Amino acid sequence: MTAESSSSRRRYNLLRPASQQASGLAGVDDDERTGATHAGSNAMKGVAGMVASNASLRVVSAAVVALLTFTLYDASLFSYHPVCMSLAYVLFMTEAVRTAISFRGKLGGEERVRSISRHMYVNVAAVLLAIAGFVAIYKNKIRLGKQHFQSYHARIGLFVFVSTLAVAAGGFLSFKKMGLINFFAEKLHPTIKRGHRAAGVVTYFFAVLVVELGLLTGAVTKHGMAFRLVLQVGTAVVAAIVAFRAFFDFGSSRAQGYTADLQVA
Repeated sequence: MTAESSSSRRRYNLLRPASQQASGLAGVDDDERTGATHAGSNAMKGVAGMVASNASLRVVSAAVVALLTFTLYDASLFSYHPVCMSLAYVLFMTEAVRTAISFRGKLGGEERVRSISRHMYVNVAAVLLAIAGFVAIYKNKIRLGKQHFQSYHARIGLFVFVSTLAVAAGGFLSFKKMGLINFFAEKLHPTIKRGHRAAGVVTYFFAVLVVELGLLTGAVTKHGMAFRLVLQVGTAVVAAIVAFRAFFDFGSSRAQGYTADLQVA
């Protein structure tokens, strides 16, 4: 069969009723059928991989926070700092970043708005917990008569805390549903949104660094090397999954997201 006759046959088949089209599939080349099957199989594998990475991310982040809370929380003023900060960044901000990655491929409509709203609510929880954790350590330093921001953990942590507040403010600004972005020229909207995303990524991974530095302090190491290593490896695994999802797994969704910047959300 020539290429011209094969093309004509496919065009004719598209004009036939659905029942006749189904019976006409027998005339489709084996290579075409195989290609369609492989495409469907790859799509299913992509969905399965996404579900698996979501589940593993949530399980590992929750396990790290639960172990840290169970071990370090003793109702003292200081203990609220590691507990609140781990909840803020390892659990809630990780979930917020995961949600942000997932809605990048949604090009508008109610589904995208719902996803962005979820991202906002989870981030609000992260910000409130971060504020509580910051207040706890600040007041504890005053109580003990110690100077503030003397270690790398404290100094980079201060940067992350201020950046977190700024990124949250940028999120409110860039979410069209809130109406604030309309005070700026429409041509600036994509730039504002991309700036919010870039600042969010930088803040998140600096937060992971601060957590890792915090796990090297005496409050953690006094509980033994095994405990410290489990928390460090768990936190690194969480960051690695987020990095994979953000930079490798969904490149096509990110590309679609630039178009989505111009949509309702």
